[in-house]
Amino acid sequence: MGIPLCNLNTFKYKLLLSYIVYGLILIVVALYAVNSVSEADIREHYVENTLQNLTEQTAHIKQHAGSFEKKLFALRDTEVFKKYLNDDTRPDTDIIELFSYIVYTSKDIMQLRYLDKAGFEKVRVDRAACDSDPELIPNNRLQNKSNRYYFKKIMQLDDEKKSWYSKIDLNIEHGQIEKPVRPVLRIGIPVFVKNEKVGILIVNICMKYILDEISNLPVYNTYLIDKDGDFLLHPQEKYSWSKYLNTKYTLKDHFKDRYQKILNSDEYINEGLYSKLIDLDNGENIKMIFESEAYKAQEHVQEHVDEMILIMLLLLLLSIPMAFAFSSKFSRLKEEVDILNASLESTVFEKTHKLQMLNITLEQRVEEEVCKNREKEKQMLFQSRLAQMGEMISMIAHQWRQPLSAISLTTGAMKLDIIMDKYKKEFFEESLDKISGYSQHLSSTIDDFRNFFKDNKEKKETTLGDIFEGSLSIIESSLNSNNIKLVKNYKCDEVFISYPNELKQVVLNILKNAEDALLERNIKNPTIYLNTYKQEEDSIYILEIDDNAGGIPKDIMNEIFMPYFSTKKNKEGTGLGLYMSKIIIEEHCHGKLTATNSDEGAVFIIELINVEADDDVMRDENSE
Repeated sequence: MGIPLCNLNTFKYKLLLSYIVYGLILIVVALYAVNSVSEADIREHYVENTLQNLTEQTAHIKQHAGSFEKKLFALRDTEVFKKYLNDDTRPDTDIIELFSYIVYTSKDIMQLRYLDKAGFEKVRVDRAACDSDPELIPNNRLQNKSNRYYFKKIMQLDDEKKSWYSKIDLNIEHGQIEKPVRPVLRIGIPVFVKNEKVGILIVNICMKYILDEISNLPVYNTYLIDKDGDFLLHPQEKYSWSKYLNTKYTLKDHFKDRYQKILNSDEYINEGLYSKLIDLDNGENIKMIFESEAYKAQEHVQEHVDEMILIMLLLLLLSIPMAFAFSSKFSRLKEEVDILNASLESTVFEKTHKLQMLNITLEQRVEEEVCKNREKEKQMLFQSRLAQMGEMISMIAHQWRQPLSAISLTTGAMKLDIIMDKYKKEFFEESLDKISGYSQHLSSTIDDFRNFFKDNKEKKETTLGDIFEGSLSIIESSLNSNNIKLVKNYKCDEVFISYPNELKQVVLNILKNAEDALLERNIKNPTIYLNTYKQEEDSIYILEIDDNAGGIPKDIMNEIFMPYFSTKKNKEGTGLGLYMSKIIIEEHCHGKLTATNSDEGAVFIIELINVEADDDVMRDENSE
């Protein structure tokens, strides 16, 4: 019996229409997804980070300038300088060495001077360029600066605790702006002897390095403007220092619609643009502006939406002939299927044959799927490890700040004693011992980090306490800085065999989650409890981590070990930490990881066995 031709044509055209409709839906969904994901990604990843970075950078500039102000006060209070002021007959060797040493040890100082109350330069050390060696200016080149505005401003200060800041401008030599331009900030303080003002100390600071540092920040375009809207710093170098180089390009020209709000606000936030006042107390009202490159990327996406639509429409038109060919082919297949349906015995035979072929290849297909799952697990473990490494790098940096600062202070004190001829053997031996101790601490921190992320899965002897302490060597500094108390209750010190490196990663992940929960919920007296014990009847070794952060919400308790589930998505949580922790404990270490709530907070329990004993049992079962 034949198949009606009209039915076949109807089927073919319906199939063709379905291809076209599917293509249109795909275009709409793709455009919506691109636009939504771009916008969501920008808002999620940049707004919060930009505000934090802007605050840090404005504070950095103020602290940078403040450090030189402190150096002036420290110089004024030294015994060497006081003796120089009180005894004009003394040779200048000591004071010259002191001034030279201060300039030599700070590459940002361009000039350090002492002027008497008549405006005459008495001591002056210069640096010809920001990266050149300091030079003592001889007496025959010293000048009278009594008519300079900075001398008059500083001499008007009656309080010895006050200082004066100049505007940030460009260095001028022989009445001309120096080329290449060299930005400079001047800071000065008055000098008193027995409550009588006898002169001033003034330092010229080369601002090139600090301005280069903030202008090279990734992700942002960085600007500095003064109270008039003139650029001190612009991403395009030709517009920088517009007031001094007469470029006539100002904030009004660059941000036409928003320049008034930026000038009139100490802090301004609007659609990818962020500005904040830098309080240098120099009358210049300098503001730093961040322009997020991410929003420019969003604008770029919007500009090319029409182009994307056109490309997709062209692809759709090109796909119509292919769709027609496929629909024709499928219509022929339908005709064949209808013919096959007329012969049930032949169809059954064919299906049976296919099932037999499937059975033959089933084992191979199962093995391929298992391999795919293992590869996926490796990728997820690697992704989780990268996230954990990022957190650990932050912890290592936190641990390094204090010893590095201590080393710097100790060496500075030693150098100053040498200059002031106050050498004491006991003090130097003690200082060198301190520096050695700090250096060993830094080296130990690096070893902890390197050993923590060894790739090899090594089985060896360990104890529950060693696992806890190995993880704490990385995170304990962060916990201490956040005033999080640790309560240790180690009841089992028995040696057993397991995979300590992997176990430490799991413990570190749980401790980091506990720290985040305590900080996010602003818990008073935040505490983490570390317990170890052994269930003798089952030979189970147990690590228990408790906190007082309030616990895990009941509605997500069954989901916390699922892949990509995270309560920290707004903070870029991967959702893989607890999932991979469970994989490591239960599949790699043949243990068990569970979570519950106590009256105070969350409780994570890690149950472990002696891996060597477990391997023996598995071999016995396989031999049977």
